[in-house]
Amino acid sequence: KGYDGLFQYSVNYYNTKLKNTIDGFSLENVEFYSGYQAYSLQLVIKEWADEGLEIQYDYKVADFEEDQINCMHERFLALIEQVLRNEDQSVKELSLLSDDEQKFMLKKFNNTAVVYPKEKTIQELFEEQVKQTPEKIAIQHADRSMTYLELNKKSNQLARKLREKGVKNGQVVGILAKHSLEIVIAIWGVIKAGGTYLPIDPSYPEDRIRYILNDSGTTLLLTDYTNEGNLEYLGEKINICDQKLYEGDNANLNLVNAPNDPIYIIYTSGTTGNPKGTVITQCGLVN
Repeated sequence: KGYDGLFQYSVNYYNTKLKNTIDGFSLENVEFYSGYQAYSLQLVIKEWADEGLEIQYDYKVADFEEDQINCMHERFLALIEQVLRNEDQSVKELSLLSDDEQKFMLKKFNNTAVVYPKEKTIQELFEEQVKQTPEKIAIQHADRSMTYLELNKKSNQLARKLREKGVKNGQVVGILAKHSLEIVIAIWGVIKAGGTYLPIDPSYPEDRIRYILNDSGTTLLLTDYTNEGNLEYLGEKINICDQKLYEGDNANLNLVNAPNDPIYIIYTSGTTGNPKGTVITQCGLVN
């Protein structure tokens, strides 16, 4: 937002001792407001004679709502009350929020509890979405895209191939590939087969990739064969770009996972130098 002035807010403190009488005659001091305000907000503090302090807020209605000014005033009073209660406290110990505001924010804004289908797996939720929006685009990469129905069918076909390879509930299946539609199919294929997928960034150093595969006990690796270089891996590899994987029965598979079963493992940098694997469950992802 642009402004035409050097600053938009000002504080004026008036402590003029105005006279109430002159030579025995009573005087009345009257202020006239022209209606012009140079700043977005001007805080005026008046201390005249023995009448105490008076606080006024002059503001542009185009910049502030009345509720905002009222809130500002309440917070200003809260600050003043804190100082009066303990004049020795430092500025950093002061709270800009009143006690009521703090309680409201802690109880209202910090209430993150929500109802979610924790009794369902991510596979069930995905297949429900496929039924609702089969022809909508589910994924897109570069100039390629795939609908929910297409993604579901290919994932089912891959999942059947993985089950034929012996993938069962909880088995870790590595996925080492660059960004593509196939990597998303691979993820859902592992989930539908009942396995736990392990995503590995192909840009990692080979020794890091090798450590992750060995540490996780991965015996099956889904890859696109474009980023693995001379990686030494004794387990079985499957090329996710092989179109023969996406043939045959494309119907949904029977569900073999439960909400508390692991769905994927993610490795992060470890404090000792080696990456650490964190297991995420179905219900954790659904949440």
